[in-house]
Amino acid sequence: MKIAIVDDEVHWREEVKVLIEKYFGIDVPTVDVYVNGESFLHANAYYDLLFLDIEMERIDGFEVAREYKEKYPYGYVILLTTHTEFVTKGYEVNAFRYIYKDLMTEEIPRAIRDYQTIKKKERTILVNEVGVGMIPIHIKDIISVKVNAHRNCVIHTRTRDYITSQGLHHIEDELLSCGFFRSHKSFLVNLCEVDTFDKRDIIMKDKSIAYMSSRKYADFKAAYLNEKMKMSNG
Repeated sequence: MKIAIVDDEVHWREEVKVLIEKYFGIDVPTVDVYVNGESFLHANAYYDLLFLDIEMERIDGFEVAREYKEKYPYGYVILLTTHTEFVTKGYEVNAFRYIYKDLMTEEIPRAIRDYQTIKKKERTILVNEVGVGMIPIHIKDIISVKVNAHRNCVIHTRTRDYITSQGLHHIEDELLSCGFFRSHKSFLVNLCEVDTFDKRDIIMKDKSIAYMSSRKYADFKAAYLNEKMKMSNG
């Protein structure tokens, strides 16, 4: 993992770097620091996560983010500012997060944690498909998992269904911390793929239906709203 900090004020550069190092501890990744947008763009380097000040002289953070995302669309940009009036412009450059500098102590660890959750979904899990054998499935493509009448698990994805003899508990463990919720004894759902729900049913975005256990409704609702907040901030 590579991280960059771009800010023309030394105080803020150092504070962001300290917060990143504190979050990762001894496993801190590579963190490169740039004193302005020009030096960052001139480096022509890809970073997984970019902490970018908006209010810089000569070339501001929006322009830096725009040029960077054109070249590296898969990089995640976190915009930093002291002014609230810039918040709506963050969407113009497809920023992952917008953080006020006076809230960095709380918000930077949260942003890194949410980024890590998203990246986990880009992983694959190995599934023993009935009649086929071990195959990888992209986590982000999984919509839901259910137990069928034969006690096998059906992994419903964007492209097709996979039937596996692996148990739901095993699959749930594989998807731990990846934004999935066990809504019913027979169902596991991807919270990012939920459209609507009530105390009986969950309608997914592709219109498939999962079951809701009434005793899990409150916890499901809280988990869903938390995931929705992450997506709206991302």
